[in-house]
Amino acid sequence: MKLKFPEKPTAWMIKDDGTEIPVANHIDTDIYEYEIDEILRIAYFLWKYAPEKWTPVCRFFDWWTYATFSKRLKSRIFVLDEVIAAIKQYSAARPYPIFPEEFAEKVACCSFYLMERGKGKWVNPRPPVKQILIDMFNQRFLRVRYGGKYETIPDCRDIFFRVSSVAYDWFPIIRSFVEKQADIIETVTIIKDFNSTCGEKYYMDSDKRPYNKIPVNDFLAGRGKTVPADENQDEYYLAALNSALQNEIPHFCHLCVIENEGPEEYKQRRRKIERLHHYENEYLSIMDCG
Repeated sequence: MKLKFPEKPTAWMIKDDGTEIPVANHIDTDIYEYEIDEILRIAYFLWKYAPEKWTPVCRFFDWWTYATFSKRLKSRIFVLDEVIAAIKQYSAARPYPIFPEEFAEKVACCSFYLMERGKGKWVNPRPPVKQILIDMFNQRFLRVRYGGKYETIPDCRDIFFRVSSVAYDWFPIIRSFVEKQADIIETVTIIKDFNSTCGEKYYMDSDKRPYNKIPVNDFLAGRGKTVPADENQDEYYLAALNSALQNEIPHFCHLCVIENEGPEEYKQRRRKIERLHHYENEYLSIMDCG
């Protein structure tokens, strides 16, 4: 089944390098690790648009093919065409497309556990930490929709930017996008995405005005950022941010996966991510009341 996109897109995922990716619908990440089909959608998206993340994505596909098909395949030896056919059949049975049919071959080629079993070797697949893929997706991509927050409403000329990352300033990318579309946009909203972070707060410009349907000309005339930090008023947030990032890897906002990181190590890093979301929500609440 082919993934279909509208002729004139009204929704995009924007990568942190500015790449604009039209989508039919946003992938939301208010999901649980057992919602495998949604994880598969995220994994496909990362594979296609963030190839530097292939290692954790391939690791997930490796585990998934073994867990899903090891007892369903007719052959115990690894037969590539049989695995591809099984993946296509699984995908076709879903109520919505999770990845294009031709992608099944890529998934099958990641099936190293099945390959090892086919050689007569004993395998003991370790389930991957699927939240890693969710975190990478949230950090690397910005959800954008013209005509409504979650659904496109005809004749609505508002544009919504839903931020799901922490410690990353999307404002230059947002401004560039708005400049290119300014002739069709009436208002701009920048919000912390509730579906991904469980906290829905508006970001603010340098004059503390929330980006809540702000007229496009006012938006372009002002200054802002999507890291809730201001040189004169954010000592609390910056102290918390520095504490959370202490001894972390460079460019934490990209959440580079550490090779061979185990579940316990990731739990520690995940707690830092949650702390950052908490700090940002608390900071935005304080600013909103101030």
